[in-house]
Amino acid sequence: MVAAQSLDVRGTPKRFFTQAIADSHSERCFCGECGSPLFALGERTPDVVLVHASSLDEPDWFKPVADIWTVSALPWANMDRHIPKVFKSPPLLEPEGEVTL
Repeated sequence: MVAAQSLDVRGTPKRFFTQAIADSHSERCFCGECGSPLFALGERTPDVVLVHASSLDEPDWFKPVADIWTVSALPWANMDRHIPKVFKSPPLLEPEGEVTL
């Protein structure tokens, strides 16, 4: 989760929109060449971007601080038992740093 103004996207991702919670929409962005998911934006939280960790150029600095939407977790999902679990959406955290995709 990063502040929208801290996100530096290189290239032009492909986008599609999905129905989100209570009559709002989410914008999903992905690589137009390989289809890899990059990030998502929501109408309700326009200042926050949810970045897929697998899309980071330098993922070594990434450290999960919580597992979210655990209500949808599959039984085989390998979650770190040492970090908090959030049943659905978390309260907005303070986004940190800049991210380049």
